[in-house]
Amino acid sequence: PKSPVPIVPTVPAPGVGPTPKGPGGFDSRIGDEPKSDAPPRPAPVADKDAPGPDLYFIENGPFPAVFLLDERTLVFLPNPERGGMATYFNLLGQLLRKRADGPLADALAEANKHTIVAAARIGQVEALFHDEFPRELVPFRSLLRAQSVTLTADVAAKTTVTARFAFADAAQARRAEPVFKTLIQLGSDTLLDVKKTLDREQEFGPVARPLIELATAALDKADVKTDGTMVIARVDAEIGPAVAKAMAALPDLTEAAAGRTKSMNNLKQIGLAMHNYHDTMGYFPSDIVGPGGKPLLSWRVQILPYIEQDNMYRQLDLTKAWDDPVNARVLEKMPDIFRVFDRDTKNKGTTYWQMPTITQQPNGPRPFHIPGGKLRIADISDGTSNTLMVVEATDAVPWAKPGDMAFDPTKSPKIGDRERKRALVVLGDGSVRKLNLAKMTDESLRALMTVNGAEIVTIED
Repeated sequence: PKSPVPIVPTVPAPGVGPTPKGPGGFDSRIGDEPKSDAPPRPAPVADKDAPGPDLYFIENGPFPAVFLLDERTLVFLPNPERGGMATYFNLLGQLLRKRADGPLADALAEANKHTIVAAARIGQVEALFHDEFPRELVPFRSLLRAQSVTLTADVAAKTTVTARFAFADAAQARRAEPVFKTLIQLGSDTLLDVKKTLDREQEFGPVARPLIELATAALDKADVKTDGTMVIARVDAEIGPAVAKAMAALPDLTEAAAGRTKSMNNLKQIGLAMHNYHDTMGYFPSDIVGPGGKPLLSWRVQILPYIEQDNMYRQLDLTKAWDDPVNARVLEKMPDIFRVFDRDTKNKGTTYWQMPTITQQPNGPRPFHIPGGKLRIADISDGTSNTLMVVEATDAVPWAKPGDMAFDPTKSPKIGDRERKRALVVLGDGSVRKLNLAKMTDESLRALMTVNGAEIVTIED
């Protein structure tokens, strides 16, 4: 949209009256002008046929000045720390001159000829490191001496991607050619390693694997040559089949991601309910036990009033077991908060959300849950951010039944989805994490399950 008051590239004199705001909260004022007793003058109006871009000022945001150069081009400028508004108008003057002999002139000339054009000046990158040039970049130093690099892509059934490194002279270009070939080979090797990782990834793998295979094959056939002061690399690829495979797998990935998001939100609500229960009772919820010490109902039943299920809770007989006919009729429908959506079990009324549990007080470090116990925040000497409170277990259990993931200091914990090698958990501080089981040992997992083991564990997301 055109500014209601286009701003011509001149700084108005002090005393110019306020100009109305444009659409979307844009402010077409030049800035905070000093107050004056002089009567306000009409704001300048530019001739619609006169050359020059419209200028907007945005009240909030990192780019307060926006130039509309033409129907296709916007220029966003950050807030100048030095030079004030003169910085904007200096640039505006250069834009109006439309110089075509700058270092990226060749890239600009290509802009209308390809689907994608990207360019950058890299001639001064090396100087940024001063005397501390990174060792890992030393083999590629000759490439950083290029004056500019331009990347073009023509996207069709057969896609062509071309990279051009421009050097000051032909000698520099000849020295850079073998380095560029080495860089391409390293890229191909890296993609092969990525593919191996994706082969073990059930969710994202089917989407990314075809694209990685396409890119690897294209790099293996890349044509690199020197042409005068240019090093040119060209890659051709048939993208249609790979994109079709990736798109075919995308709905499953989207569904899994949406399910995981719902599951994590459920876990956040459970963590919040646990702490609200603690605030009310002075300790975290535990299984409800009968007079003889036999567990009757799960801790999940205890938090029903804290997850907007107070009506269900009030209908229960807390002196009877979860499967007693009196309670079974009430508990036959599990609240959705106990579902793990991206791993939902076929057995209705079962849940993977469980506490690390031991049935009696251990001699050594204890887990978060002991049926009938009364764990307080003060008892978690390892720190709430280092202790697993509720986890996604490997096996599902009836949601109201007193039964959770058994903690055994001598056995592998049955935690998480072993095929996907991940587990959603909520820590004692209420934060939700996704554990990468491929990077965590049984020892570290057991250490996270204890509240007073004095272990130091790094959580691998």
